[in-house]
Amino acid sequence: MYFFVRFLGIMVLIVGILLMFLGFGAAIYGFLQNAAVVDYANHYLLAGSNMRMVDDARIYSAILGLGLFLLGMFSAGLGQLMLVFADVAANTRETTAILRGLQRIE
Repeated sequence: MYFFVRFLGIMVLIVGILLMFLGFGAAIYGFLQNAAVVDYANHYLLAGSNMRMVDDARIYSAILGLGLFLLGMFSAGLGQLMLVFADVAANTRETTAILRGLQRIE
């Protein structure tokens, strides 16, 4: 059980770090390649319907990058928390008292 919790914690931590890099990269790409992103968005929007055209994609890429970065931070934090709980559970006797305190009373 300890191995699986530790392995899952490491994997969640790695995915969180990759999401943070992806968010940062999406924001940078949106700022540097604004014209290409606007052309792609306009082509996609006008292909199926008569929706209004996008003038500037910087704010959308910044919002997308911020969202991905925050999701990565949350995911990496949960992975670190899983690693801490796995280490605490494997090394101390107080874990039993903590887990008994967290049980529901039915």
